[in-house]
Amino acid sequence: MKMMKLILIIVFAVIILLAINMNKSTNAEVETAYDNSDIKYNCLVDVEKYSRISRDQLIDMMGVPSKFSETNKTNIYTYENKNYNLEFEVYDNKVVICSIELSDTSNLFDPFGTFGIIPGSNMINASTIDSLLFYKSVNDKVARVKCFLNEDGSINYMIVTYDLRLYE
Repeated sequence: MKMMKLILIIVFAVIILLAINMNKSTNAEVETAYDNSDIKYNCLVDVEKYSRISRDQLIDMMGVPSKFSETNKTNIYTYENKNYNLEFEVYDNKVVICSIELSDTSNLFDPFGTFGIIPGSNMINASTIDSLLFYKSVNDKVARVKCFLNEDGSINYMIVTYDLRLYE
């Protein structure tokens, strides 16, 4: 009888530890409130918090990536989630780009509130076509934002660039 209780306790402890680890590795899909001055947003992903962080900080925040690859200049860390996939490009040990592929794009029209970006006073709208939103000099943390749109204007894919040194 004591052995059975011990086995049950161990099984429950393993289940709890696995649940905690899965929550960390999938970057929990719970919406968070983003507050800046008098503006409040419910954001899907707060992309500003990844601006120029180190590879180790990224892994501490997001857990082990579901995919890893390398290019000539960057290391790419991919995190898959049921609502979106995040791909981080690391150059010179800093996150320089975050790409977001959305699985359900309905009702996602605001690239700033949805992704926790507060536009600065020097932001430039550089869009020239209807299927793309393109902003430069967004704020101190975000150099530029590109949003690829569906026919209804909802966001399908977004690229957030933190550091332009990769393109030099």
